[in-house]
Amino acid sequence: QPSYNPGRQVGPIKLQPVPGSGRGLVAESDIPLAETVLLSEAVGGALTAAEGNELRPQHLAQHLEGLQRAGKLSSADRARLRLLYDGRLAADSPSTLRNRLGTSLADFQKLEHKLRRAAEAPKKAKGKGFGAPVAATAAASGQADSAIDLAALGEALLESDELLLLAKLNSWGNSFGELGCTKLRKEASEAIIGIWPEFALMNHSCAPNTTTFTVGQMLLVQAVRDVPRGAQVTTSYLGELALAPLEQRREWLRGAYGFECACERCTAEASVPPAVSSAVAEAYQVASSDEARALVEGAAGVPDRGALSPLESRLAAAVERLEGAMERAGLAQQLRSWLRAAAYDAYYSRAVILDLTDSREAQSGADGQEGSLLFGGDRTAPFSDPSIPAELAEVVSEVAPGTDLHLYLTLETLSRSAEAYPRDDPRVADATKTCLRAHILRYGRTSDAVLRELLQARSNHPHYLGRVSLLPPPPPQQHQQQSDAAGSLVPEPLFGSAAWVAASPVQLREAAAKVASMKAAEVEAEAKGAC
Repeated sequence: QPSYNPGRQVGPIKLQPVPGSGRGLVAESDIPLAETVLLSEAVGGALTAAEGNELRPQHLAQHLEGLQRAGKLSSADRARLRLLYDGRLAADSPSTLRNRLGTSLADFQKLEHKLRRAAEAPKKAKGKGFGAPVAATAAASGQADSAIDLAALGEALLESDELLLLAKLNSWGNSFGELGCTKLRKEASEAIIGIWPEFALMNHSCAPNTTTFTVGQMLLVQAVRDVPRGAQVTTSYLGELALAPLEQRREWLRGAYGFECACERCTAEASVPPAVSSAVAEAYQVASSDEARALVEGAAGVPDRGALSPLESRLAAAVERLEGAMERAGLAQQLRSWLRAAAYDAYYSRAVILDLTDSREAQSGADGQEGSLLFGGDRTAPFSDPSIPAELAEVVSEVAPGTDLHLYLTLETLSRSAEAYPRDDPRVADATKTCLRAHILRYGRTSDAVLRELLQARSNHPHYLGRVSLLPPPPPQQHQQQSDAAGSLVPEPLFGSAAWVAASPVQLREAAAKVASMKAAEVEAEAKGAC
């Protein structure tokens, strides 16, 4: 219900030093999958705009600066922000000092109470001379209350450059609302960005054990894997780049956050034989070609799979080379799944082509053959074969479980299975279980009635192979009035899944024709050159 707001909640986690990562959130006890890890409130309130807008950290920084000028950013808010990582690594910088003195989650949760208690406490004379207490003693004992002067952190106003840096390094955003909850709560889907401080303390993994989304202004963090006691609770800073090769992921993280990712997935992918690495790079390169990008992004025309034969052949060869290299190297299934995710664009582009009607086979009377389409099969399926979204969902589930992309792929698998097979067919039951499990990972173990409503609300949004069609964003001036954040937009770290919002089936069919016409133009140009 829209009126329901349980407030800030923190599960069985604690903030502690993490070797090689500064500090991070660690499970104090076993956290089962589908459990809520965090429920966090944005500092100063989140910034929103009409659905489809891409709010950036500089917009948020300007929003927070405006709140501060208006006296609406409290001293507790300023203290919370200053307790976050600000990018400075010098030994005497505030962020390094805060790590050394052992900030706790309680410093974020109960700041108003602590500041009020500090203001009401009688002033005491400072100790002088022999035997006076030393601040380092409190720090060594791990008592955050005495080690950090929270009142001092909140006194001074935040400078513009300080706010911008904090927004760049700690914000989360998405260009649309939670597509199931907004419908049930009768709320408009909006673009959103904010700093949720407890969430900002989570470290990154390219195969995280949580998923994140907003309900109203609250940010929820749900466990999508079992998290054993003592393990880090991780999130992904990458968005769609979680489905990119190792070097692309590491390069972006170095540029945005200044660290070399050494998560379990990156470490494993870095250890594969050169033949496997080159196969991943080739698949990524083929999927990044102009023809493949035009197919995915949408254009004008009427398609046929036969017209895309050259691109299909290149994609099939790249995928088969990768599968063969992994098989010859004898890689474990978990690592194979991660590598497929690194080459996801190739599997996805090939899936789009395989999903089209092939007039050549229709005319010759070719029948569909059982087998895996994306991993080496060759049967056709005109927008109806359940195995196409199912195989993509299997890849995504290893690196981005519980995300919009994952949920929509399982939804499409279920809807196609229900249309393709009798109701009592075991494949329908399997697709139903997989779809429900994906949604339970995101929403938790809710009632069957609410879960059905969430599935129905999501299915009402036009979607195709995990990608959702949204209404176009409003004119730029409307966005500027709402966010008061005019200025150039530069690539900044955002954690949402907005990049997976793309074309509808009709747009993809139209795109196929454009790709075919591009190839025809190239052939014609080459022929003229030869003449």
